[in-house]
Amino acid sequence: PVHVCIAYTSQLVYDIKDGLERMKEKYGDSIPSMITLATGPSRTADIEKTLVVGVHGPKEVYCFVVDDASVAPGA
Repeated sequence: PVHVCIAYTSQLVYDIKDGLERMKEKYGDSIPSMITLATGPSRTADIEKTLVVGVHGPKEVYCFVVDDASVAPGA
């Protein structure tokens, strides 16, 4: 599987804590279910207690970042 992400520069945050705080500010208690936290390759030790990286999730990730710093709000 391939995961494609399109994000505006104004949506980027420093860490997960900041991202979750921003989601709470924007949506309150009605946070949508379509949220992705991309933190890196999956890790599991289910197979004979041996660490295996990248078993679950996409094999490829493409993130397109759109610079919206010069766009007027509401435009």
